[in-house]
Amino acid sequence: MSRTLEFSEPLTLRTVEEAHTRLLEALAEPGDLTIDCAAVAEVDLCGAQLLVSAAKTAAAENRGVRLTWPSSGALQRTLSRAGLVEAFERLLANAGGAEAAR
Repeated sequence: MSRTLEFSEPLTLRTVEEAHTRLLEALAEPGDLTIDCAAVAEVDLCGAQLLVSAAKTAAAENRGVRLTWPSSGALQRTLSRAGLVEAFERLLANAGGAEAAR
């Protein structure tokens, strides 16, 4: 069974605790998870780290996680400014079946 968790609110230091709670709830359910960040208008490095952590948690439980974000979106801009786009994609890909898709 696969589920989708959509984020539309910012993924920043100010909101990371609430986003973390939502991710934990989604990861507590069985099956694979798609994390949709297409509607997120603001992401900082705390938000990006949270997404990597979710992928690693799912991988540790032998579950797939897929992260989607638009190439023109906030996550892409944050990762580009930090010079981390390729590293982020590699981390997700290496986290046991996680994949970055745009």
